[in-house]
Amino acid sequence: QIAHVGSTHRIIIVIRFYLRTLVGSPVPRRLAMMQRLRPFFLVGTIVTAQTNTDKYEYVGHGACRGNGGTTDKVNSKYVRGEHSEYECETECDDTPTCVGFAYSEGEQHCAIYGPEVAGWCSDETQNTYEKCLALGSCSDSSVECGSNCLGMQAVCESLGATWTSAHAEWNGPADPWSFDSHATTHIHGSNGNADFSCYDAIVNDGVAQCTGSTACEEDFAAADSYEEADCDVSSGCTYVPAPEMERVVIPHAPDELGHGSDGKYMRGMGGACRGTDGDGNEVGVNSKYSNSCDINGRRKECGDTGQEACLMTQEECEAGCAAENARQFGACNAYHHGPWCSIFGPDLHEHGIGINETDACWFPNPYAATVADTTNTNAEYICWRVCGGVEGRECSLDHAAAGDGGSSNKSKKKVDRVPTIVLSVIAVILLFVCVALAVTVMRARAVKEPELADSDKGVLKEMA
Repeated sequence: QIAHVGSTHRIIIVIRFYLRTLVGSPVPRRLAMMQRLRPFFLVGTIVTAQTNTDKYEYVGHGACRGNGGTTDKVNSKYVRGEHSEYECETECDDTPTCVGFAYSEGEQHCAIYGPEVAGWCSDETQNTYEKCLALGSCSDSSVECGSNCLGMQAVCESLGATWTSAHAEWNGPADPWSFDSHATTHIHGSNGNADFSCYDAIVNDGVAQCTGSTACEEDFAAADSYEEADCDVSSGCTYVPAPEMERVVIPHAPDELGHGSDGKYMRGMGGACRGTDGDGNEVGVNSKYSNSCDINGRRKECGDTGQEACLMTQEECEAGCAAENARQFGACNAYHHGPWCSIFGPDLHEHGIGINETDACWFPNPYAATVADTTNTNAEYICWRVCGGVEGRECSLDHAAAGDGGSSNKSKKKVDRVPTIVLSVIAVILLFVCVALAVTVMRARAVKEPELADSDKGVLKEMA
C-alpha cells in the first residue's frame, strides 16, 4: 500500500522505527526484525526508481529540452516538495497531452511536459502565455501582428502610435502547479543538470517523420537519414519535417534620426520593406544589402575570429540610401534597418555603390519589383520611404517622427503658430495706424476755419 501511494517518506519512518528497536535486542529478535525489513528495502527501491520502462525512455541528466539545444525549453507545468518520482510519473500517465517528465529527488521537483500542460489562452490561436498577453492592435496601420503580436507594442509605440490591448486571458494549471510556457512541445534532449533526470514518452517526436503506414515508418527508419528524399510520397507516405525551435524576436528600437519631420523620409513603417505586384500581393523589392558597412560604405573589421559580430547602426544604413540619391536622385526609394540593412531601388543590384568593389560590403538582391511601398510583419525591422518627389511622395510634417515621444507634434504646433504670430503683429500695427489717423482728423476739425474776403464771397455767390 505504501508503494502504491508512492510515499518514500513513510517508508523511511517505518525503517527507522525497526532499526531503533534492533539496538539492544537479543540476536534471534534482531534476525526476525531484519527479515521484516527486507520487503521495505525492496519497496523503497521500487518507489524511487522509474517503474514503466516500456513507456518512458531515460533521456539523460537534466531538465528536458527540445531539439533546439539546451536553451530550447519545453512547455511544462511543475511543482516542488509535493511529489515523489512515482507520483510525478503517474501525473504524466494521467495527463492526455504529456510527452514526458523530469524529476529531481533532492528538491522533489516534478515537471510535466507537453502541449497545453502550462495552460491555454482565451484566444486559441496563441499557444504561449507571452503571446496571449501580447495580443492587441496599433493605431498605425503599418504595424500588423501576423501570427502573434510579440514585440509589436514596442514597435507601435516607437512610431509614436497608440497600442490597444486585446485583453486576452491565460488559464494556467490548477494548484499547486506552476507553469513555464513555451512553444516547443516535444522532448529531444536534456540540459545536463545532475540534480534532474529526464524521461521521454514519445521518443521520435523531435525528428522528421514519414507517416501513412507501417511500411512508410519502417522504410524511413531504416534509411536513418531523416531526409525528405527517403520518405516515399509516391506510395502514399507523408513527410513531416522535424519541429523547429521558435526564434525570439527582438523589436526594433525607436527611430534615432527623426525621420518624418526631416524633409527627407516619410514616417517609418513597422516591418521589413516590401513591394506590391500587379495583383496586390506583397513581394520582395530590388535592393542591395549588408550588415558590415560603415557610414562611408567601407567594410568594417567585424565577423572574423576575435572580432565583434557584424551589425550596422541606423545612421550607417541611412547613409547607404543617401549616397545612392546623391549619385542619382531617386536611385534609393526606401531603406530598412534591423539585423540587416537593405537599400531599395531600381538598379541597385547592378549599379549600386560598392556592389562591384573587390572588398565589397554591399551585396545584390535582385527582384522584379523596384519600389518599396509596404512592409511585412517582422518586428525586428522598420522601413523608411524617401520623400521629396521620389515616386511621387511629398514630405509632410503630418508624418510624425518615429520614436520621438511626440516631439514632432510639438514641432508641428510651433510651425502652425508662426502664421498666427505674424498676423497678430500686423493687426497691432494697423491698429496703431488707424488710431494715429483718427487723432489727426480730430485735430484738424478742431482748428477754426479762416474768414473769406468779400470778393471771394461774391464769387461763391455767383457760382451758386
